[in-house]
Amino acid sequence: MPLPGQRAKLVNTLDNQMADDLVPLYRIEVQVGRGPKTGVKAGAIVVFKLNSVDMNFEKGLNPERYDPQTVAKVQNELQNEINKQTETMHQDPIYFRETEGRWLQWAIDKALELFDRYGCCASIKLKCPKLKISVTRSAKEVSALRSNPRELFPVMEDIDQLLEKGFNYDPWTKTIRRGRISAKMAKR
Repeated sequence: MPLPGQRAKLVNTLDNQMADDLVPLYRIEVQVGRGPKTGVKAGAIVVFKLNSVDMNFEKGLNPERYDPQTVAKVQNELQNEINKQTETMHQDPIYFRETEGRWLQWAIDKALELFDRYGCCASIKLKCPKLKISVTRSAKEVSALRSNPRELFPVMEDIDQLLEKGFNYDPWTKTIRRGRISAKMAKR
């Protein structure tokens, strides 16, 4: 027979685990890169929100053939799965450039400000498509590491240096390198 404290610890552990698995309502995405024409390092901060999709099965189902409780349960499960897969842009993107004095540190600070605005129920993602780098932090990680943005996103300095030196992702060799990138260059 388990001791009274052990059962409470088990319930608490399970509750914490299930809370970590929840999909946050908002996703703040900081996307950075280098302009192809000007060569200026720039980016955008975009906030996405889970979209609620209405699925009303009761119109199309014959209640004589199906159990209403089973239909309600299946409808809720489907609704939750669809909500996890659809997102909408919640607000207009916030654009920034290094030439305006706003770069990675400013963008992360702005993302943390948005994180606070949405009640700490958001994840933050730092993404650099040109280098194929993507780091996502859950709401719990952001709350724990928010006092030190360099610990929150240690890849920040690497992204800055690689973009500064003109590196790109090479899909043929699956590496980040400089120079002309093409299939022909990968075969040599």
